[in-house]
Amino acid sequence: MVIAIIGIKDVIGWLVGINPEVYRAIGRVEVNAKLLIAAVIYYIPVYVLAAPYGLFVFCIARLGVAIIAMGLHLFVANKLLNLPFTYLGSCIKSPSIASLIMVIVIYPAVNLTNSFQGLVEWLRIIGIIAIGGITYIAALWLLKKELVLQVLGLAKESVK
Repeated sequence: MVIAIIGIKDVIGWLVGINPEVYRAIGRVEVNAKLLIAAVIYYIPVYVLAAPYGLFVFCIARLGVAIIAMGLHLFVANKLLNLPFTYLGSCIKSPSIASLIMVIVIYPAVNLTNSFQGLVEWLRIIGIIAIGGITYIAALWLLKKELVLQVLGLAKESVK
């Protein structure tokens, strides 16, 4: 459960992870510093209060402050760049649905297997990863074919 919470927190962080570069590109370097100062004001007390209650509570607290930080980043980015508040949602809609479909397919495969020990189990893990990747790409192809083609084009260019 702890690893899942940490993963969700990281996903939330990556949704707005490019924002500091965008602020720098538009000549507003100070915006990121101001956001970090604001974050420290609520991060430290939350962490200090959550730490004595164990790893699980601390991870929940980290997830909570990440959600608050994402909201703050979205608010500032939308104001500075004149973006609609729904912009991020429209960008992550198709990949999120494809991820959900992938989870629905691989979750039973992971839970139907026994503990992962030995060489045969490593092959099973590799198979599950392959099924997950194929499912994700197929679902994304059905949802947003042009995105898959764009990524494949970028991959081909990077190989050259």
